[in-house]
Amino acid sequence: MLVMKYQFGQNAGITLLAILFSFVFSLVGAECTGRVSVTPVTTLGNFAQLIFGGVSKGTGVAPAANQLNNGLTGMITLAASEQAADMLGDLKTTHLLGASPRVQLYAQCCGALVSIFLSAAMYIIFVKAYPCINEITATTCSFPAPDVGAWRAVSVAVSSPSLPIPLASGITALALGGLTIIMTFVKYRYTHPSKHPWFPNWNAIGIAMILGPLCTYPMAMLFGSLVALGWRRTWPGSFAMYGYAIAAGMIAGEGLGGIANAVLQIAGVSGSVHGTNIGLDLKTRLEYALNQNASLPTRAGSILFFRVHPNLAHMKDIPQGHREALRATHRNDLTLEIPL
Repeated sequence: MLVMKYQFGQNAGITLLAILFSFVFSLVGAECTGRVSVTPVTTLGNFAQLIFGGVSKGTGVAPAANQLNNGLTGMITLAASEQAADMLGDLKTTHLLGASPRVQLYAQCCGALVSIFLSAAMYIIFVKAYPCINEITATTCSFPAPDVGAWRAVSVAVSSPSLPIPLASGITALALGGLTIIMTFVKYRYTHPSKHPWFPNWNAIGIAMILGPLCTYPMAMLFGSLVALGWRRTWPGSFAMYGYAIAAGMIAGEGLGGIANAVLQIAGVSGSVHGTNIGLDLKTRLEYALNQNASLPTRAGSILFFRVHPNLAHMKDIPQGHREALRATHRNDLTLEIPL
């Protein structure tokens, strides 16, 4: 509370209210984690932004200060719900391994102390490797961070004079929320436990609705689930011994791989410099070529020549900023050199 007050100038009452709300949202996050193994921390934080953005707007706070306040209060809610969900997973792992929860708590305190400095260092590395992270006007970025865009969109929306959300969206959300409450009440009050599997898992349905617009995580989850299902049915003993360990290693390896990519990017030897575009679709290769501010080598077998007229309909495959620049600078057919 002191940090929020003296570093960011946020009212102590607002911070206290955010802490109280974080307890409620932590229960929601824990419920989703227990039933779906996915914690919608970003969505919970965005919901807190809507609440406290409305509070700030009602008290006459300026839009810029409102955006800062609702972002900070949203982060309090996000952090609380994420830590609660992570603790559930940690305690379950401790129970399965037969370890001591007390020793686990000591280990987590040590890890939290290290992570304070490590998180700041990682942020500096990634900003150095991908400066577009902090550039609001950037149209493309090798490190897109879609959650950041969602947070900024909500901050701007709730600080606007009128909330730019269609009435139909609000009605649909309220209707689905009411239906969820009714079905949950009927399920546990009037239905025999043997019939419970016939009721939809509304946590899973809600998670599916918020995983877009990028399909990276849903496709990864689907692929991993299919592999695990086939492995468990074919070699159950082997899966019980190695399945979860390999999955955990892959998750950790993805994070470490991201750090390695950032270091290579800083060193100027990353895949965008010395890599290949084999297997990429035409749109991605067009964007790659348009982002290069120098002529590409014309070696036989490594370059695909494209003739694109700026006024043709298929220019929609090129980002809007590049499209307008092309129309302004090229009146005739444009030759693109796409590396294969």
